[in-house]
Amino acid sequence: MNHIRPLLLILLLCAVACGGESPETRIRKTVEAASEASAARDLDSLMTHVDEAFADAGGRDKQALRALVASHLERHGAVYVWTREQELEVAGDGTARYKAVVALAGRPINTRINFTAFDGDVLRVDLKFKRSGETWKVVGADWEPARPTDLL
Repeated sequence: MNHIRPLLLILLLCAVACGGESPETRIRKTVEAASEASAARDLDSLMTHVDEAFADAGGRDKQALRALVASHLERHGAVYVWTREQELEVAGDGTARYKAVVALAGRPINTRINFTAFDGDVLRVDLKFKRSGETWKVVGADWEPARPTDLL
C-alpha cells in the first residue's frame, strides 16, 4: 500500500500539470469548437484554429482557406456540421492526424440521417494538427467528396 501512494501522488500531479486532458481530447475539442464557429458563421473564431503555416493539397495557404470558407458562408444561409471521426493519431513530435467523414447542411443534422433525402455535402476530411503550447492548430488539410452512407 505504501508503494501505491507515491504513484497516486505522481498521477495526480501529472493530471493537474497536464490540465487533465489528453492530446486526443484537446484535438477533439478543437474540432468541436471549429464546427460550432462554422455553425455560428463566425469566420474569425473558426480561423483561430488554423496555423499561420497552413498549407493544403490544393496549394492554399491560410489566407486562401479563409477566402474559400468566407465564400461558402456567404453562399449558404446556415451551415450545420456533423462529424464522424474515423481515426485520430497523435505522434510524439507534437503532430497529429485526424480523419473523419463530415456532413455539411443547411439544416440541423442528427444521427438518424435519411440518406435518400439528405440535401447537403459529405466530405472525407484528413486534417494535420501541430501542437502550439497547450493548443492544437490545423497545419494541413485534404478533403474529397464522400457519400452520405459513408457517415454510417
